[in-house]
Amino acid sequence: MQEHLFYKYDLSNVILEQDKKLSIEIQSLSQDYIFNSDESKLVEYFVSKYTIDPIILDKDNVTIDQSEVDIDVRNDRTRDIRDRSKPCYFKGNRITFFIPYSGDKILFFCRASTFSSLLPSADVRETEIVYSIDTIEYDESKIKSDYQHNVANILQHIEWVNNDVQRFNNSLEAKVYSQIHQRKEKLNHNLSLINKLGYPLRRRENIPQTYTVPTVKKKIIPSLPTIKHKNLPPEPILDNLAYDSILTTITNMSLTMERSPKTFAKLKEEELRDHFLIVLNSQFEGDASGETFNYEGKTDILIRVNNKNIFIAECKIWKGEQVLLDTITQLLGYVSWRDTKTAILIFNKNKEFTKVLNQIVKIVESHPNHIKKIKYDNDTGFRFILHHRDDKEKELILTILLFNIPIESGKP
Repeated sequence: MQEHLFYKYDLSNVILEQDKKLSIEIQSLSQDYIFNSDESKLVEYFVSKYTIDPIILDKDNVTIDQSEVDIDVRNDRTRDIRDRSKPCYFKGNRITFFIPYSGDKILFFCRASTFSSLLPSADVRETEIVYSIDTIEYDESKIKSDYQHNVANILQHIEWVNNDVQRFNNSLEAKVYSQIHQRKEKLNHNLSLINKLGYPLRRRENIPQTYTVPTVKKKIIPSLPTIKHKNLPPEPILDNLAYDSILTTITNMSLTMERSPKTFAKLKEEELRDHFLIVLNSQFEGDASGETFNYEGKTDILIRVNNKNIFIAECKIWKGEQVLLDTITQLLGYVSWRDTKTAILIFNKNKEFTKVLNQIVKIVESHPNHIKKIKYDNDTGFRFILHHRDDKEKELILTILLFNIPIESGKP
């Protein structure tokens, strides 16, 4: 049945409900599962499952049909009808347009954040929308105009709906990563409490030995590989909020360098590192036994927990593609588990800073351990997922930040 579209439900509520379902499912992940899953594939699963498919009309494959119908013309004032209280039928034509579409059917009934009170109408079916025009006239131009006007209105509302949907979809990956890490942190706190009580942890019976991600109807979602059960304690992780806070502090320090050329123009890599250590240790509090941020080797900035690195940053002067690839390989040599957070801080003393920025993604993608680039809101920064050099199941986050610092006086 033909009806008005884009008004029955508030799209913001539909999206909020999708958010709630995502959160509930992530929070239901068991301790054994979440600590032994391939994180990037788990994220891929949730993004695939909870992505809302936008509407796409296939205007190139519209078909039409014609049938004869009785049309009530009692309200037509151009006709001489004595009793307009009763139906007065004339034979006419029903011209029906069938327009294929893809996407989530429910969106045709949702009001976007931008909308119009002039609503289009159609009969929404599973794979097509149907729009019918009843007429007793043989005016093809009027029929075509009526159809085109309604479709144009539908397309405008689809654009508004898809804009809201796209904003939600674009936020999904970061949201899933954040919620998975929050779940891990909660489970870590639970286990920490148990450990402090000083009693051995009771072994649970009938723990499944393998884990698989469930399939989802109506969407093709890559299945996660079977995961062997491991009786391993959870590993310490640096949560995303702290990670980004550290990187923000580093960025602010680098901007100070850019604004104070005389002070920082002659600094070498290890001297740049030392300046960061001072600022970082003044703003972040760690264990009472020592400084939160330390260094090892020539240019590393490290955070250690239980003799494991959970944050590693490397300071480098930009010297080209091969040096960056070698630095990535060097970082991978430090990594001991998949949740390690890493960063490379690149300082450009050359001209053409934009040219350097434009090379970074291509260079990192050429590294054999690269998995994918992920969203990171920073004009001169990039974020990637890489895997451990000896184990593709172990993953790490790499953020590359670039800064333009002055050329040392007297040098080209």
